[in-house]
Amino acid sequence: MIDLSSLPKVELHRHLEGSVRFMTFVSIALEGGMSMPGGFFKLRDRVRVCHGDRRSLTSFLKKFDLYRDLYPSRASIERVAREAAEDAAYDGVVHLELRFSPVHFARRMKADPVEVAGWIIRAARQGAGAMTVKFIITLGRHHSPRENAPSVDAAIEHKGDVVALDVAGPETLPLAPFKPLLARGARAGLGITIHAGEARGPASVREAIALGATRIGHGVRAAGDLKLLDEIRRRGIAFEMCLTSNTQTGAVRRPEEHPLVPLFKEGHRVTINTDDPQVCGTDLVREFAEARRLGLKKADLAKLTDHAVEAAFLTDKEREVLRKRLAHQRRVSE
Repeated sequence: MIDLSSLPKVELHRHLEGSVRFMTFVSIALEGGMSMPGGFFKLRDRVRVCHGDRRSLTSFLKKFDLYRDLYPSRASIERVAREAAEDAAYDGVVHLELRFSPVHFARRMKADPVEVAGWIIRAARQGAGAMTVKFIITLGRHHSPRENAPSVDAAIEHKGDVVALDVAGPETLPLAPFKPLLARGARAGLGITIHAGEARGPASVREAIALGATRIGHGVRAAGDLKLLDEIRRRGIAFEMCLTSNTQTGAVRRPEEHPLVPLFKEGHRVTINTDDPQVCGTDLVREFAEARRLGLKKADLAKLTDHAVEAAFLTDKEREVLRKRLAHQRRVSE
Protein backbone atom coordinates (compact mmCIF):
# COMPACT_ATOMS: atom_id res chain seq x y z
CA MET A 1 0.00 0.00 0.00
CA ILE A 2 1.50 3.33 -1.09
CA ASP A 3 1.16 6.31 1.23
CA LEU A 4 0.48 8.90 -1.46
CA SER A 5 0.38 11.76 1.02
CA SER A 6 4.04 11.19 1.90
CA LEU A 7 5.25 11.13 -1.70
CA PRO A 8 7.09 14.37 -2.55
CA LYS A 9 5.36 16.12 -5.43
CA VAL A 10 5.88 19.02 -7.83
CA GLU A 11 2.87 20.90 -9.19
CA LEU A 12 2.96 23.16 -12.22
CA HIS A 13 -0.72 23.97 -12.82
CA ARG A 14 -2.70 25.29 -9.84
CA HIS A 15 -4.79 28.46 -10.12
CA LEU A 16 -5.03 30.71 -7.09
CA GLU A 17 -8.50 31.79 -8.26
CA GLY A 18 -9.74 28.20 -7.89
CA SER A 19 -7.90 27.49 -4.63
CA VAL A 20 -10.11 29.54 -2.29
CA ARG A 21 -11.37 27.43 0.62
CA PHE A 22 -15.15 27.50 0.71
CA MET A 23 -15.43 28.86 4.26
CA THR A 24 -12.87 31.52 3.33
CA PHE A 25 -15.04 32.43 0.36
CA VAL A 26 -18.05 32.77 2.69
CA SER A 27 -16.08 34.90 5.13
CA ILE A 28 -14.81 37.26 2.42
CA ALA A 29 -18.24 37.42 0.78
CA LEU A 30 -19.81 38.48 4.09
CA GLU A 31 -17.05 41.04 4.63
CA GLY A 32 -17.77 42.51 1.22
CA GLY A 33 -21.55 42.51 1.62
CA MET A 34 -22.25 39.93 -1.09
CA SER A 35 -25.86 38.75 -1.17
CA MET A 36 -26.32 34.99 -1.02
CA PRO A 37 -29.68 34.08 -2.51
CA GLY A 38 -30.56 30.48 -1.75
CA GLY A 39 -28.33 30.29 1.30
CA PHE A 40 -25.20 28.41 2.20
CA PHE A 41 -25.73 25.17 0.25
CA LYS A 42 -26.90 26.93 -2.90
CA LEU A 43 -23.80 29.09 -2.74
CA ARG A 44 -21.56 26.03 -2.47
CA ASP A 45 -23.13 24.55 -5.59
CA ARG A 46 -22.45 27.80 -7.48
CA VAL A 47 -18.72 27.85 -6.72
CA ARG A 48 -17.88 24.13 -6.86
CA VAL A 49 -18.48 21.51 -9.54
CA CYS A 50 -21.37 19.29 -8.45
CA HIS A 51 -22.77 15.96 -9.52
CA GLY A 52 -25.22 16.60 -12.34
CA ASP A 53 -23.50 19.74 -13.63
CA ARG A 54 -23.10 19.94 -17.39
CA ARG A 55 -19.62 18.77 -18.39
CA SER A 56 -18.27 21.62 -20.52
CA LEU A 57 -15.60 24.29 -20.21
CA THR A 58 -18.32 26.97 -20.37
CA SER A 59 -20.19 25.42 -17.44
CA PHE A 60 -16.93 24.96 -15.52
CA LEU A 61 -15.89 28.60 -16.00
CA LYS A 62 -19.29 29.81 -14.75
CA LYS A 63 -18.26 28.55 -11.31
CA PHE A 64 -15.94 31.57 -11.18
CA ASP A 65 -18.66 34.18 -11.75
CA LEU A 66 -19.03 35.00 -8.04
CA TYR A 67 -15.25 35.30 -7.59
CA ARG A 68 -14.86 38.15 -10.06
CA ASP A 69 -15.71 40.96 -7.64
CA LEU A 70 -15.04 39.11 -4.42
CA TYR A 71 -12.03 40.78 -2.84
CA PRO A 72 -12.79 43.96 -0.84
CA SER A 73 -9.42 44.30 0.93
CA ARG A 74 -5.72 43.57 0.82
CA ALA A 75 -6.16 41.23 3.79
CA SER A 76 -8.70 39.10 1.90
CA ILE A 77 -6.33 38.73 -1.05
CA GLU A 78 -3.39 37.86 1.18
CA ARG A 79 -5.50 35.33 3.06
CA VAL A 80 -6.39 33.28 -0.01
CA ALA A 81 -2.78 33.35 -1.24
CA ARG A 82 -1.43 32.20 2.11
CA GLU A 83 -4.04 29.45 2.46
CA ALA A 84 -3.51 28.20 -1.11
CA ALA A 85 0.19 27.71 -0.37
CA GLU A 86 -0.63 25.98 2.93
CA ASP A 87 -2.97 23.58 1.13
CA ALA A 88 -0.38 22.72 -1.52
CA ALA A 89 2.26 22.07 1.13
CA TYR A 90 -0.23 19.82 2.96
CA ASP A 91 -0.57 17.81 -0.28
CA GLY A 92 3.12 17.00 -0.06
CA VAL A 93 4.15 19.49 -2.73
CA VAL A 94 7.87 20.26 -2.55
CA HIS A 95 7.80 22.86 -5.33
CA LEU A 96 4.74 24.75 -6.60
CA GLU A 97 4.11 27.05 -9.54
CA LEU A 98 1.03 29.01 -8.52
CA ARG A 99 -0.71 30.98 -11.26
CA PHE A 100 -3.02 33.95 -10.93
CA SER A 101 -4.35 37.05 -12.66
CA PRO A 102 -3.39 40.28 -10.84
CA VAL A 103 -6.16 42.08 -12.74
CA HIS A 104 -8.71 39.64 -11.31
CA PHE A 105 -7.66 40.22 -7.71
CA ALA A 106 -7.27 43.99 -8.14
CA ARG A 107 -10.66 44.56 -9.81
CA ARG A 108 -12.97 45.27 -6.90
CA MET A 109 -10.50 47.47 -5.01
CA LYS A 110 -9.42 49.21 -8.23
CA ALA A 111 -5.91 48.56 -6.95
CA ASP A 112 -2.68 48.56 -8.94
CA PRO A 113 -2.21 45.00 -10.33
CA VAL A 114 1.56 45.32 -9.94
CA GLU A 115 1.11 46.05 -6.24
CA VAL A 116 -1.49 43.30 -5.83
CA ALA A 117 0.90 40.77 -7.36
CA GLY A 118 3.42 41.68 -4.69
CA TRP A 119 0.85 41.09 -1.94
CA ILE A 120 0.07 37.65 -3.35
CA ILE A 121 3.70 36.64 -3.75
CA ARG A 122 4.64 37.61 -0.22
CA ALA A 123 1.56 36.04 1.38
CA ALA A 124 1.95 32.76 -0.51
CA ARG A 125 5.55 32.53 0.62
CA GLN A 126 4.37 32.98 4.22
CA GLY A 127 2.09 29.97 3.83
CA ALA A 128 4.56 27.82 1.93
CA GLY A 129 6.72 26.67 4.82
CA ALA A 130 9.56 24.55 3.43
CA MET A 131 7.87 24.32 0.02
CA THR A 132 9.43 26.47 -2.68
CA VAL A 133 7.01 28.47 -4.78
CA LYS A 134 7.24 30.39 -8.04
CA PHE A 135 4.44 32.26 -9.79
CA ILE A 136 2.86 32.37 -13.23
CA ILE A 137 0.82 35.38 -14.33
CA THR A 138 -2.36 34.49 -16.21
CA LEU A 139 -3.85 36.54 -19.03
CA GLY A 140 -7.56 36.09 -19.80
CA ARG A 141 -8.75 35.40 -23.33
CA HIS A 142 -12.05 37.06 -22.39
CA HIS A 143 -10.24 40.37 -21.75
CA SER A 144 -8.65 42.61 -24.36
CA PRO A 145 -4.87 42.97 -24.69
CA ARG A 146 -5.22 46.43 -23.17
CA GLU A 147 -7.00 45.00 -20.11
CA ASN A 148 -4.35 42.27 -19.79
CA ALA A 149 -1.35 44.60 -20.19
CA PRO A 150 -1.12 45.45 -16.44
CA SER A 151 -0.69 41.75 -15.71
CA VAL A 152 2.33 41.63 -18.00
CA ASP A 153 3.65 44.74 -16.22
CA ALA A 154 3.26 42.85 -12.92
CA ALA A 155 5.03 39.78 -14.28
CA ILE A 156 8.02 41.78 -15.44
CA GLU A 157 8.15 43.90 -12.27
CA HIS A 158 8.24 40.74 -10.13
CA LYS A 159 10.43 38.68 -12.46
CA GLY A 160 12.36 36.08 -10.49
CA ASP A 161 9.36 35.37 -8.29
CA VAL A 162 7.22 35.33 -11.45
CA VAL A 163 8.67 32.90 -13.96
CA ALA A 164 6.14 32.73 -16.81
CA LEU A 165 3.02 34.00 -18.54
CA ASP A 166 -0.10 31.93 -19.12
CA VAL A 167 -3.22 32.47 -21.25
CA ALA A 168 -6.49 30.94 -20.01
CA GLY A 169 -10.20 31.25 -20.66
CA PRO A 170 -12.68 30.25 -23.39
CA GLU A 171 -10.78 28.56 -26.22
CA THR A 172 -13.33 29.83 -28.74
CA LEU A 173 -11.58 33.20 -28.41
CA PRO A 174 -8.40 33.53 -30.50
CA LEU A 175 -4.85 33.69 -29.16
CA ALA A 176 -3.55 35.97 -31.90
CA PRO A 177 -4.32 39.24 -30.03
CA PHE A 178 -1.99 38.08 -27.24
CA LYS A 179 1.06 37.71 -29.45
CA PRO A 180 2.56 41.15 -28.59
CA LEU A 181 2.03 40.63 -24.84
CA LEU A 182 3.57 37.16 -24.90
CA ALA A 183 6.47 38.39 -27.02
CA ARG A 184 7.09 41.19 -24.51
CA GLY A 185 7.17 38.66 -21.69
CA ALA A 186 9.49 36.34 -23.61
CA ARG A 187 11.91 39.22 -24.30
CA ALA A 188 11.98 39.86 -20.55
CA GLY A 189 12.97 36.24 -19.95
CA LEU A 190 9.61 34.81 -18.91
CA GLY A 191 8.47 31.33 -19.92
CA ILE A 192 5.23 30.70 -21.80
CA THR A 193 2.52 28.17 -20.96
CA ILE A 194 -0.91 28.33 -22.61
CA HIS A 195 -4.23 26.60 -21.95
CA ALA A 196 -5.06 24.70 -25.15
CA GLY A 197 -6.58 21.45 -26.34
CA GLU A 198 -9.12 21.43 -23.54
CA ALA A 199 -12.30 22.62 -25.27
CA ARG A 200 -10.96 22.67 -28.84
CA GLY A 201 -8.97 20.22 -30.90
CA PRO A 202 -5.35 19.95 -32.06
CA ALA A 203 -5.47 23.30 -33.89
CA SER A 204 -5.72 25.02 -30.51
CA VAL A 205 -2.50 23.31 -29.37
CA ARG A 206 -0.70 24.19 -32.60
CA GLU A 207 -1.73 27.82 -32.11
CA ALA A 208 -0.27 27.81 -28.59
CA ILE A 209 3.02 26.27 -29.74
CA ALA A 210 3.29 28.84 -32.55
CA LEU A 211 3.12 31.58 -29.91
CA GLY A 212 6.05 30.10 -28.01
CA ALA A 213 4.44 27.81 -25.43
CA THR A 214 6.89 25.24 -24.05
CA ARG A 215 4.15 23.79 -21.84
CA ILE A 216 0.51 23.16 -22.67
CA GLY A 217 -2.18 23.58 -20.06
CA HIS A 218 -4.21 20.38 -20.41
CA GLY A 219 -3.67 19.57 -24.11
CA VAL A 220 -5.98 16.58 -23.84
CA ARG A 221 -7.37 16.88 -27.36
CA ALA A 222 -3.91 16.72 -28.93
CA ALA A 223 -3.91 12.99 -28.26
CA GLY A 224 -5.56 12.02 -31.55
CA ASP A 225 -3.13 13.86 -33.82
CA LEU A 226 -0.01 11.75 -34.33
CA LYS A 227 1.85 14.39 -36.33
CA LEU A 228 1.25 16.97 -33.62
CA LEU A 229 2.30 14.51 -30.91
CA ASP A 230 5.54 13.83 -32.78
CA GLU A 231 6.26 17.56 -32.82
CA ILE A 232 5.42 17.89 -29.12
CA ARG A 233 7.75 15.01 -28.24
CA ARG A 234 10.53 16.32 -30.46
CA ARG A 235 10.36 19.77 -28.84
CA GLY A 236 10.11 18.37 -25.32
CA ILE A 237 6.88 20.27 -24.68
CA ALA A 238 5.22 19.29 -21.41
CA PHE A 239 1.56 18.52 -20.81
CA GLU A 240 0.04 20.00 -17.63
CA MET A 241 -2.79 17.49 -17.19
CA CYS A 242 -5.48 17.50 -14.51
CA LEU A 243 -7.48 14.26 -14.30
CA THR A 244 -10.46 15.54 -12.31
CA SER A 245 -10.73 18.90 -14.03
CA ASN A 246 -10.37 17.42 -17.52
CA THR A 247 -13.38 15.20 -16.84
CA GLN A 248 -15.41 18.05 -15.31
CA THR A 249 -14.82 20.33 -18.32
CA GLY A 250 -15.80 17.58 -20.76
CA ALA A 251 -12.31 17.43 -22.25
CA VAL A 252 -12.68 13.68 -21.72
CA ARG A 253 -15.98 11.85 -21.33
CA ARG A 254 -14.84 9.42 -18.64
CA PRO A 255 -11.71 9.19 -16.49
CA GLU A 256 -10.83 5.88 -18.18
CA GLU A 257 -10.60 7.71 -21.52
CA HIS A 258 -8.06 10.24 -20.28
CA PRO A 259 -4.89 10.22 -22.41
CA LEU A 260 -2.50 10.81 -19.49
CA VAL A 261 -1.52 7.16 -19.11
CA PRO A 262 -1.12 6.37 -22.84
CA LEU A 263 0.87 9.56 -23.45
CA PHE A 264 3.06 8.83 -20.44
CA LYS A 265 3.77 5.31 -21.68
CA GLU A 266 4.59 6.69 -25.14
CA GLY A 267 7.33 8.82 -23.60
CA HIS A 268 5.69 12.22 -23.49
CA ARG A 269 6.56 14.71 -20.77
CA VAL A 270 3.29 14.43 -18.86
CA THR A 271 2.68 16.08 -15.48
CA ILE A 272 -0.25 15.73 -13.08
CA ASN A 273 -1.91 18.72 -11.41
CA THR A 274 -5.03 19.91 -9.58
CA ASP A 275 -5.98 22.92 -11.75
CA ASP A 276 -8.57 24.50 -9.39
CA PRO A 277 -8.58 22.26 -6.31
CA GLN A 278 -11.40 23.93 -4.38
CA VAL A 279 -13.66 24.39 -7.41
CA CYS A 280 -12.95 20.84 -8.59
CA GLY A 281 -13.22 19.32 -5.11
CA THR A 282 -9.85 17.63 -5.32
CA ASP A 283 -6.24 17.80 -4.14
CA LEU A 284 -2.98 16.45 -5.47
CA VAL A 285 -3.13 13.30 -3.33
CA ARG A 286 -6.51 12.46 -4.93
CA GLU A 287 -5.08 13.15 -8.39
CA PHE A 288 -2.21 10.76 -7.71
CA ALA A 289 -4.69 8.18 -6.40
CA GLU A 290 -6.70 8.51 -9.61
CA ALA A 291 -3.55 7.99 -11.67
CA ARG A 292 -2.92 4.85 -9.62
CA ARG A 293 -6.46 3.66 -10.30
CA LEU A 294 -5.86 4.16 -14.02
CA GLY A 295 -2.88 1.83 -13.88
CA LEU A 296 0.25 3.77 -12.94
CA LYS A 297 2.68 2.30 -10.42
CA LYS A 298 4.70 4.04 -7.70
CA ALA A 299 7.71 4.34 -10.01
CA ASP A 300 5.47 5.91 -12.66
CA LEU A 301 4.23 8.51 -10.19
CA ALA A 302 7.83 9.37 -9.36
CA LYS A 303 8.53 9.73 -13.08
CA LEU A 304 5.58 12.10 -13.47
CA THR A 305 7.10 14.22 -10.72
CA ASP A 306 10.49 14.08 -12.45
CA HIS A 307 8.78 15.34 -15.61
CA ALA A 308 7.45 18.30 -13.61
CA VAL A 309 10.93 19.06 -12.27
CA GLU A 310 12.38 19.14 -15.79
CA ALA A 311 9.47 21.22 -17.16
CA ALA A 312 9.41 23.73 -14.28
CA PHE A 313 10.38 27.29 -15.10
CA LEU A 314 13.59 27.23 -13.06
CA THR A 315 17.20 28.17 -13.55
CA ASP A 316 19.65 25.29 -13.93
CA LYS A 317 20.89 25.86 -10.38
CA GLU A 318 17.35 25.91 -8.94
CA ARG A 319 16.47 22.74 -10.85
CA GLU A 320 19.50 20.89 -9.50
CA VAL A 321 18.63 21.95 -5.95
CA LEU A 322 15.07 20.68 -6.47
CA ARG A 323 16.32 17.34 -7.84
CA LYS A 324 18.42 16.86 -4.71
CA ARG A 325 15.52 17.81 -2.42
CA LEU A 326 13.26 15.27 -4.12
CA ALA A 327 15.88 12.54 -3.91
CA HIS A 328 16.34 13.21 -0.20
CA GLN A 329 12.60 13.27 0.54
CA ARG A 330 12.04 10.07 -1.42
CA ARG A 331 14.64 8.31 0.70
CA VAL A 332 13.00 9.63 3.87
CA SER A 333 9.50 8.54 2.75
CA GLU A 334 10.53 4.97 1.90
